[in-house]
Parts: sequence; C-alpha cells; structure tokens
Amino acid sequence: MRVVVAVDSYPPAPGGVASHARRLALGLTRLGHEVAIVTAAPKDDVSEVDGLRVVKVRLRLQRLPGVYQDASLPFVPPWSDRSLASALRETSRSLAADVIHAHGWSEMAAREVSEDLSIPLVVTLHDYGLVCPQKSHLRGDQVCDHRASPRCWHCPGSNQSNVKRVILAAALTRYRSRAPSRYIAVSQFVAEHHRKWGYTASTIEVIPNFIDYPTAAAPRHPQDGHVLFVGPDDPYKGIQVLRAATEELLGRGLPVRVCHVGGPAMSSGAGFISTGRLTGAALSAAYDDAALLVAPAIYPDPCPTVILEAMAHCLPVVASATGGHTDIVTQDNGRLVPVGSSSALANAIEALLRDKELAAKLGKNGRERCRSFSSDVVIPRIIATYAKVVES
Repeated sequence: MRVVVAVDSYPPAPGGVASHARRLALGLTRLGHEVAIVTAAPKDDVSEVDGLRVVKVRLRLQRLPGVYQDASLPFVPPWSDRSLASALRETSRSLAADVIHAHGWSEMAAREVSEDLSIPLVVTLHDYGLVCPQKSHLRGDQVCDHRASPRCWHCPGSNQSNVKRVILAAALTRYRSRAPSRYIAVSQFVAEHHRKWGYTASTIEVIPNFIDYPTAAAPRHPQDGHVLFVGPDDPYKGIQVLRAATEELLGRGLPVRVCHVGGPAMSSGAGFISTGRLTGAALSAAYDDAALLVAPAIYPDPCPTVILEAMAHCLPVVASATGGHTDIVTQDNGRLVPVGSSSALANAIEALLRDKELAAKLGKNGRERCRSFSSDVVIPRIIATYAKVVES
C-alpha cells in the first residue's frame, strides 16, 4: 500500500506526535509499504531520512513577520495552508497514494487534497485540537463543556494570548467539512469526547499509540532509583503537582529524588533535578536508573507514549486518573490517583519507594502488558483501517 503521512512536525522536531509519525512510517516501511512524509518546517526541503522521503514545507504564515515566537517550530494552523496543500497534492500524485493519513491540524490541508484527488483520508485524533484552540480542552482546571466558540475568548488559565486563541477558535468554529473516511482515536476518552461533540461513532476507531517493544532483557533498577518525570515544563502535565508532592515527601523525611527529563537543564529545588530534553540512549538510561515513573497530568492526557516507554523498561507507573491513562495503567502495573491531588500522589510514590518488592512486581507486569501496545500489534491494526477505507 502507498501511504502519504501528513503531520504538523517531524523529527528532529520535538513532540509526541512527531515521534509517533516517524515510528509509524518506519513500521509501515518494514512491512513492505511505500511511505512519504509531508510536514511543516522552517524552510522548504525534500530529502531522504531513515530511507523515507520527507517533504518539508514552509507555511504561508511564515511569510508574516512576528507570527511565530520560535521560527524553528512553526505550527500548522487549523485551516488549509496553501503551501502545505500543494506539497501534499504533488506528493500524493507522484506516489500514486492509496491513502492519506493525517495527524494534527495538517488534516485541514489533507482533507482538501483528499477531496480533490478522491483519495481516502484517515485522521488520527492525538488530542482535542478539532474542538479546542489549546488542544487540551481544559477551561481553567476542568474539562470544558463546549467546543470551540466565542466562549474561548474568556477561557481562564489559558497560556495563549487572547488574539491567537480567538483566531484559532474562529477557524475551528467554521470547521464543518465532511468527515474523513475514518478517525483513529488514541484512547477511549478521546473517542468518547469527540462522539459527544457530534462525530459519528461509526467513523471513530480506538487504536492506541505504540512503541517498538524492546528485545533486550528487562533492566534491573537500582534500589535507590529516582522518581522519573518525562515531559515539558508545562502546567497541563502536572509538574506543579509533582513539585508539591516532592516537598511533602521531603517533609516526611523521605529522601526522594525527582529527575525531570524535558525541562530546562538545571538544578531546580530540593530533591528536584532537570536534565533538559533527552533522546535515544540517554533517555533509555534515565528509565533504567529510575525506581518509578510519575505522570500527574491535570488535563485528560490522550495516550502518553512516555508511560508505554516506562512500562517497557519495567517501571511501575503512578498516574493521574484521567484521559488515556486509564486505558494503560491498572492496579497490576501501577497506581492511579485523583487529578491534582499532591497528597495522593505523594502517598502512592512513598508506598512504591518503600515496598520495593511490590514495585518490582508492578514493573514486571507493566512490561508484559506493554506487548499489546507494541508496533508489531498496533501497526497491523492501522493497516487494516487503511484497507477498509480503500475497499469502501
């Protein structure tokens, strides 16, 4: 099968969706399918990366000064960017694509090309970007009861400027085009949330994120390993809840050490060290040196790959009971705690740090459970979805 993957960003750009697109493209190629990537980038470029054709596109918005705070990380807007659509159209024609698979707001351009060329479209719902300009669908610290609308202007606790948020909300409010051939939701929560806002249940299929399951033997974690948090220094990911829990544990006399992978590379308070972004062997070492992973997101995190990676490294997981966490973490491989409760988080961390036998058992169970989230299991399900839309 010939597949064009449209994605907002692609490695070496950071981000879970970018990494997911790369894993998917490589997995499809290993199984004998032809794949081309089309993505936004600071400048136009066509190259071979990991044996894949990667078409990088400079967006129309990038021609306007001051639109992007960081020119190296251009975001795709929630409308069809002409440059991106043109590259998708050309790539789809040259590959004679059987299907286009869109990730993120690249869907808008992919939808246009799909309709123009009569190529089936599959869209993965990695977050809430079709109903929320912030993609978190939080209003303050609660899940929002509305889809994108003028109410977004008054969204409390937003980290976006009012002007940016209103423009994005207006674009999403106008988003009423026909449904793609199929949506893939990365968790049950994401699927149910989109059905609530009028997306036809029959067009949404739940297929989770995935990782390449490790072939190496399970690591032996040190008895005094650190607590690991992998993610940006972002309130949505609950880092402030973890900081409060760490202070509480230190106050109890427990010498807890938290390693934050993804934040600024500096020491950041008692018991808390930030390493900056790690990838490859360095990130793997951080998992191997840890005692457990903490995922305290305050928003309904759709399906965090870091939890899967931790499970593959035989780590027990303490996570907030929200979003896709509840699809992945069970009492057999970790602990779920109430969202935003630093005391409950501290209690769960302390219990696993003190009961190393239990932690080891949960970690072993997690590694076994992770097999169902491996690329060998999940990618064939995605291919089956392609086959369905092509046949229909």
